[in-house]
Amino acid sequence: MARIENRLKYYLLSVMGRRWHVQSHEDRYSTGIPDLSYGANGVNGWIELKQVQLEKPHHLIKPAKFTASQVNWLKNRNAHGGYCYVLVKVNDSYFLFDAEHARAIADGRRIDWYYTNSRQYWHKQIAADEFLNEICGG
Repeated sequence: MARIENRLKYYLLSVMGRRWHVQSHEDRYSTGIPDLSYGANGVNGWIELKQVQLEKPHHLIKPAKFTASQVNWLKNRNAHGGYCYVLVKVNDSYFLFDAEHARAIADGRRIDWYYTNSRQYWHKQIAADEFLNEICGG
C-alpha cells in the first residue's frame, strides 16, 4: 500500500474503532488483494483504499497504481457475492463506491461523476455509523 494510502487506512481505523473486525493486507504474492478485509454485523467484505489530491475541479481524478489485477479481483469477488468497495479520498472528501465502479475509477473520472455514482460521500470526516451501514449492504 502506498504511503499516502496508509494515512487513509489509519484514519479509517481510528474512525471505525471497535465497530468492526478489520485486517490489513499487504501481500506481495497474491496480486490484486484489496487493502482491507472486514467483518461486521454478520457481513464479511473487502475495501480498496485510494487517495488523490485534485488540483483543479475540472481535472480527471485518477488514482495512482490502481492496477488491472486490483480491478479484476474486486470485480470477480463482487460477482460471487462478496461485499467489495473502493474508498477514495479526494482532497478532504471521502467517496465510497461499489466494486462495479472500480474500472471507471481506475480509468479516471471527474468530480461530478464521483458525487453522482458513489454509494455515500462525506466532507472532512467519515460518519462511522453511516460508513458501517453502507459496507454492510445498507
